[in-house]
Amino acid sequence: MKKVILILAMGLFWYNLAYSYDFPKILISCASTNFNTRYLNNKDKVDYSELKPSHFTGIIEIIGDGKIIGRLTGSSETGNLKSPYFGTINDTKIIMTHKKKSLDEKGTIFELNLISGMFEHNSYLDIEGMDDWYLQRTGVCDIKT
Repeated sequence: MKKVILILAMGLFWYNLAYSYDFPKILISCASTNFNTRYLNNKDKVDYSELKPSHFTGIIEIIGDGKIIGRLTGSSETGNLKSPYFGTINDTKIIMTHKKKSLDEKGTIFELNLISGMFEHNSYLDIEGMDDWYLQRTGVCDIKT
């Protein structure tokens, strides 16, 4: 009986440790200032347009060895932003990707420069011969650790 209670107590102890760990977080508050569109039939033609700043926020958790999980939260200005994003962080840059259908596609890539705060949010189509982004948001983020 003592062994069962001891095993049960140890199990609960390890369960609490595993699920109570809080990863280091980076909080971002971003404003998109440009929205760019590339034509599918002519990859060299791009429409550049400026926006009134449209805001969104995000939480980026550092899970170890330079790997991160990011969750972007849209607003009424930006609409819904898909999440989660998975990526890497180094001294100067965060690069995260969100895959829509399969792991082989490029999906959406969010790249944030940690020094300047500038970001690019590029969306890619899974079409043969289309290696460039077709939708791009750019802007600036306020970064809090």
